[in-house]
Amino acid sequence: MRPRHLLLAVIVAVAGCHTTEVDMNCEPIEGSNRVVIHANGYAADREIGVSSRIASLEGFANARRKCSRPTTYTMPAPQTSVAFYRDSMYLGSIGAGSNFLFVGCRSGGGLRPASTDELSAFAGLIGASR
Repeated sequence: MRPRHLLLAVIVAVAGCHTTEVDMNCEPIEGSNRVVIHANGYAADREIGVSSRIASLEGFANARRKCSRPTTYTMPAPQTSVAFYRDSMYLGSIGAGSNFLFVGCRSGGGLRPASTDELSAFAGLIGASR
């Protein structure tokens, strides 16, 4: 193989192995005593302080901690999200877009595909219609 072809082969091999996403697994959300619901990425709509509702939302979020952060494009913003807090300490978040969930952790965040059933379940947990 000529040196020029060898160089081209190495470049193609390296480019083919490069992923456009970084996989991550957010830490579990535990001990929340306040959840803030945001709509369309703007000011807080309302808060949830009822422990049974917070526990249901924590369970939903914790079952979906695995996500990927794209490296070649900007992540879309969720239309609705919830942020979990223990007093004033941020613990994490989860949000819904048109066909994805945004998973936020203290160490970053990412996206994961979401089924219509998952998006409906999320909407039901926060008391929104879908």
